[in-house]
Amino acid sequence: MNRSLDRSRILRLRHRILAGLLSVGALAVPATSGAFSGVANDLHVTALTGWTQCYLDTYDNTGLTTAGVLAACTGDNLMLACRPTGSGVLTVAAHALSADVTLPTLLNTPHDANGVAWYFDDDFSWGFAAQGDAINQNKCDVASTNGGQRLCWHTQQAPALGGYRCGTAVLLNSSPSFERVVYQAATDPGTCTPADDGDNDGICQIDDNCPAAINHDQTDTDGDGQGDACDPCAFDADDDIDGDGVCGDVDNCVNVANTDQANADGDADGDACDTCTDPDYDGYGDPGATTCSLDNCPAIPNPGQANLDGDAEGDVCDASDATGLAITKISFRKSSKPASDVWNASGTLDASTSPTIAADILAGGVAFAVRNQAAASVGALSFAFTDCKAVGQGGVKCTDANRSSVKLAKRSTGEFRITVGARKQTLASLPTLPDDAPFLATLTSPTSIDRNDSAGGTCTSTANLLRCKE
Repeated sequence: MNRSLDRSRILRLRHRILAGLLSVGALAVPATSGAFSGVANDLHVTALTGWTQCYLDTYDNTGLTTAGVLAACTGDNLMLACRPTGSGVLTVAAHALSADVTLPTLLNTPHDANGVAWYFDDDFSWGFAAQGDAINQNKCDVASTNGGQRLCWHTQQAPALGGYRCGTAVLLNSSPSFERVVYQAATDPGTCTPADDGDNDGICQIDDNCPAAINHDQTDTDGDGQGDACDPCAFDADDDIDGDGVCGDVDNCVNVANTDQANADGDADGDACDTCTDPDYDGYGDPGATTCSLDNCPAIPNPGQANLDGDAEGDVCDASDATGLAITKISFRKSSKPASDVWNASGTLDASTSPTIAADILAGGVAFAVRNQAAASVGALSFAFTDCKAVGQGGVKCTDANRSSVKLAKRSTGEFRITVGARKQTLASLPTLPDDAPFLATLTSPTSIDRNDSAGGTCTSTANLLRCKE
């Protein structure tokens, strides 16, 4: 029997083309090279360039004719492939010149071309194996050596048989779950030697965006020329511009190196580039913040920044304030003469809460302040340690040039009797009732321990005098 295909036979069988053609001329053309030699496995359709799909059917089609295929696939180069139905990945694929792919062969005597062992009989079977591997055409090739690199389709029409094998999957004659695919190319897309395709992904080195990493699809999400498979920052085109080891798409300081990604306030900016590090979200920043005022309680929200004792810590976090101050009397006198106003306060201080206060005052001085209900200063005295001296048994007294003074007299009970007298003062105005009282009195030693007490009780006032007594 003449095994060659002549023109008259092709014409006689042309009407059978549609039985096997489910898709003719359709092509998913990628942007990468389709050059390879030998048998390829798991070849992504997107890795094909220069190839046009010219034939497609499923393995359960028993009407395959080589005449029908070749009438549709007229390119000088052919690629035979198979895959699970609808897949974008070819399980097995090989290509060569059309004359080599369709060269009639004797039984079990393949023809070598482009690193592939081809066999073709238009009334028996058609397929390939890896070059050098023996085939066993029991109609189709049933050999198992390197089975993953074998493809075989029945071309025999009596009895009617479909496709047989796709790699290691065999006995597929009636399976709609696998597809036969043929591609064509007018000119040879070329081949890659092993040196030209170091990662064996079917993409020549000159075109491969990951020459050392298999990536059939050549996906490059950030468009920087490196494929995702080898790009350390696949979603950052600048590839970590600040060099801190954190890709820009997740770096909380893109242009400032901060490997630790520290972010005290949990906002979008890391501490290294955050212009206002404000972990308690009260509008005031931690030390080192650059565009917001310093927070006097960095860990506790206090948008009002209330700080009655005037030290470095706001009221809500001023844990160093001591108890024990009890102001029982306070008075303010407004004089008609300039700088002649006076105010006084007296009470007790529990020495057990401030056992070293006398020594602290002698070493660093003391301050006493009075504020009204609006936290506005009514009066304040401050003494340096040079203004102070020891008095009595464990007491201390501080006096300034105006003869204003603070005295702590130690009692036998262990508490201090505290007396404050402010002379030659200038009160902005005489405090009024009921708005200003009760008052907040604060005694501060050099150790920044503030002792606070509400001073009020029963208050009376005249035109130039206000007195409160508990």
